[in-house]
Amino acid sequence: MKVLYSPMMGIGVGSSKSLNTDVIVAIEDLFFSKLSNTELTLNLDVGADNNSVWDIVDEGASYAPTEFPVSEGFWSPTSTNLLSNANFASVATWGVQDFNTSYTVSNNEATVKMIGGSRYIKQAFTTSPGTSYRIAVVATAGQNSANCKVDVRDGDDGANISTSSAVADGVITHYFTAISSQSTIRLNTVTTGTINSDNFAISTWKDVIVTENNINPFII
Repeated sequence: MKVLYSPMMGIGVGSSKSLNTDVIVAIEDLFFSKLSNTELTLNLDVGADNNSVWDIVDEGASYAPTEFPVSEGFWSPTSTNLLSNANFASVATWGVQDFNTSYTVSNNEATVKMIGGSRYIKQAFTTSPGTSYRIAVVATAGQNSANCKVDVRDGDDGANISTSSAVADGVITHYFTAISSQSTIRLNTVTTGTINSDNFAISTWKDVIVTENNINPFII
């Protein structure tokens, strides 16, 4: 959803503050009442004039601008990160591919060390079938690593659902639709050369976010 300037009564956001990313928002507004998840109506039957921008006039039949309007209402993101320990506050929750994969954490960043054919750390989380989700994570390919990507698996690390584009250093953003009540995210590294205990591969990860991508702009 993109929030744009509106000349209409109620809440407006200047065009310079428009949002280019999809968000779920909650609206607190004394001017409108909620009819349904997709419909609003003017809130004339409030019993008192509590609006800071408009005054009730004509014995409650309409609104007029107040003489000294002040700001009211706000936009508030309501999406929740579905992962545990998503900021790598500790070595917990995230699983490793096998004994050839390990990771440490420092300053809310995970450093993954890989040898042999091992490539990823992972975490399962709860999903709803048919629901769209958004993944965002900051990744850096280090020693003996070409790039990083995100794999999404069905269930507890089951069949592949989708794979993100690969980045060497930056933000990975990926969308997927869940198949079942559980999905797994893999933070996957594409390694280069011969990888062994004396010549291991490294990647770093931080700020992992998984949220529902379904947008309902009229939560009041």
